[in-house]
Amino acid sequence: MLDTKLKSLPAEPGIYEMLDEKGKIIYVGKAVNLKNRVSSYFKGAKDSKTAALVEKIRDINWTITSNEMEALILESNLIKENKPKYNIILRDDKHYPYLKINMKDKYPKIQVVRRKINDGAIYFGPYATIGGVKGILKLIESIFPLRTCSDNELKHRSRPCLQYQIKRCLAPCVNYTTPDEYKKLIEETVMFLRGKEKELVRGLKQKMTIYSKNMEFEKAGKARDQIEVINKLTASQIIDKGHAKERDVIGLFEGEKKTSVMILFIRDGNIINKENYFLEHQLDESKEAVLKAFLEQYYLNHIPGKEILLPVSFDFIKTQEYLSFIKGSKVNLLIPQKGEKKQLVELANINALEKYRQREEVRLMKEKELEEGLINLKKYLNLSREPKRIECYDISNISGTNIVASMVVFTDGIADKKEYRKFKIRTVEGQNDFKSMEEVLTRRFKMKDLPKPDLVLIDGGKGQLSSALKIINGYGIEDVEVLGLAKKEEILFKEDQSEGIFIPRGDKALHIMTSIRDEAHRFAITYHRSLRDKAMVSSVFDEIEGVGPIRKKLLLKEFGSVGGIRKANINDIIEVLGNEKLARKIKDVIGDG
Repeated sequence: MLDTKLKSLPAEPGIYEMLDEKGKIIYVGKAVNLKNRVSSYFKGAKDSKTAALVEKIRDINWTITSNEMEALILESNLIKENKPKYNIILRDDKHYPYLKINMKDKYPKIQVVRRKINDGAIYFGPYATIGGVKGILKLIESIFPLRTCSDNELKHRSRPCLQYQIKRCLAPCVNYTTPDEYKKLIEETVMFLRGKEKELVRGLKQKMTIYSKNMEFEKAGKARDQIEVINKLTASQIIDKGHAKERDVIGLFEGEKKTSVMILFIRDGNIINKENYFLEHQLDESKEAVLKAFLEQYYLNHIPGKEILLPVSFDFIKTQEYLSFIKGSKVNLLIPQKGEKKQLVELANINALEKYRQREEVRLMKEKELEEGLINLKKYLNLSREPKRIECYDISNISGTNIVASMVVFTDGIADKKEYRKFKIRTVEGQNDFKSMEEVLTRRFKMKDLPKPDLVLIDGGKGQLSSALKIINGYGIEDVEVLGLAKKEEILFKEDQSEGIFIPRGDKALHIMTSIRDEAHRFAITYHRSLRDKAMVSSVFDEIEGVGPIRKKLLLKEFGSVGGIRKANINDIIEVLGNEKLARKIKDVIGDG
């Protein structure tokens, strides 16, 4: 499948997502040329990090952008959202960096912070890496002569520093500038960071004209240099940022009974994120009907942008009114015919097509592999038919507490999550996996609303298999094959068969068996941990006066678990609770990670 994907990569700028065998994103990157960049991972010598990454890659997705800058911004947001394992630079930092400007200060400076809080300051970001933030700061320093010194230095300096000497600061520390003059400079910086380059350049040109008339040629030259730098930075953007404050761009590609929809989210002139959906529909549904249905369903749970660009026209007056009602202000639906807006819709359409093509390639490949695996499974296990519904059971038991079990279901070789079930063990005391399995299967086969499985797989060897057979045979259930799968050697055990069944390594049949076994284990462990964490949270926080249900919920939402709170910095806890005394009390009780 990877070989097929690599051949399909376009020679366009964009971002790529590398996925592991469970479909989890493990790395996000950007590229000027997707084909060349992604292909390079699979060629030549590699450092240890890249080698470890490549070994785990099982799939690759990509999104085309109009230029490298858009790819950078999109990469940043995807990394923030997915926290991929192999984006090492970011993984060590709990929070992504922001730029902060506190306009309440007499002489504001730009600060790099790790958390955005509601303190009245202006924030920009988050940014993908601290290196990216430093690059932006360096750029700002070359355009806007703002102070970089600490508040303490600002108060106690008696003469200007080197930054003033090289014309990188107005020296507010020694009153070489006024608060009003400095404030205008900060406002220009904010305009630049918000993407309002056109308005900023217009203002700088006016200032340059005034300086020239007043024969202040040094100031006029500085304004000219600022204009040149800004113009170079924005020359390659296809987005007119002055008119793209909140814009959603919809792309479509209609396939057989399925349409791929791509949404590009533009805020302050940048593509900050994207989402892809697949809509099931009848063969005779028109694009217009599919688009209308999508807009009305999607924006039921999402806030629309002020402007939504559409790929096809339909009678959207009522839809526009509906979206405006959801937003609480006017939403404009547009079908652009030319110019930059048309380019954006075409870009969204291209990505909708790419996602559809990628999905179809993967689907066809998986169908072929699953068909082969189920045929082989029937052969190796000597079954009367291919197993359409396979159920697998696993017990999660750590130190005899919170004993739980999972039932996962694969239909036609694919995980069928709506059929999953989880069980708390009720009748077994202590650590007895055999008795726990008997209880679970007894309860499962009393469920009349579930269809009968073709194959039951037990995570364990002959002992677990005997416990399962005792229950299933006791119910008089026929035409259900029951197997045990031992972890160590991946041997399958079958009733009345003394020798284990070996399926060759690499065979698709074995892959189906181990995949469902691993999924059952994951599902059981996840359930067990959730129960354990809830019990731990209750017991720990009950000891701390002042931590009620609301604060408990805030802490868990931010840090995930008691362990996460234990590892957190005291300042992070203070920011969540808004109470330093209580935060320190929590740290005293649960300790440091």
